[in-house]
Amino acid sequence: RLFVGAGTPDAPSWESFYRDPNSQLFSARTLEVREQYRRHGLQIERLHAEPDDHLGLMLGFVGHLIGLEAEALAVGDDAAAGGGGDGQEALQRPEQESVLVEHVLPWLAAWRYSVDAHASSDYFRGTGAFVFGLCARYAQRFGVAFDREGQVFKRK
Repeated sequence: RLFVGAGTPDAPSWESFYRDPNSQLFSARTLEVREQYRRHGLQIERLHAEPDDHLGLMLGFVGHLIGLEAEALAVGDDAAAGGGGDGQEALQRPEQESVLVEHVLPWLAAWRYSVDAHASSDYFRGTGAFVFGLCARYAQRFGVAFDREGQVFKRK
C-alpha cells in the first residue's frame, strides 16, 4: 500500500504526482524523462502502463549512465564519460545531473516524508532514508546539497 495498490499509494513514486497540477500522471515531465531514455536507446518494459518518471526507473537510468561513464573512464576516454568534447558520447555526466537535479531532487524530500509518515515498519522507513541519503550524497557531485531548514535541494 505504501508504493503500489488500488487507488493512490501512500507514498507515490512518480515525479509527475508531486510536480504536476492535480498530480497528473503521464504528463510532460514523463515525456521528458522518456526522451532522455530514448536518447540512450532505452525504453521501459511497461511503456504506456507505467509512467517513465517512476523513481526506481529514473535511478536505474542514472545507474546505467554511471556504468557508461565508468566504462569510458576505464579506457581513458574522458570525453565520452562527459568530461569534455562534443557529441552524443559526452552525455553521461550531464544526463546524470539532469535526471537527478531536474527530475528527482525537486520532490524527493516530499516522497521521503510520505514514506516516513505512512510506512508500517522500520524496513520501509529505512528504504526511504537510504534512497534519500544516496541521492543527496550523489547530488554533491554536481554542487547540490539538501537545505534542512528549507527542506529543498539547492546549488551550493
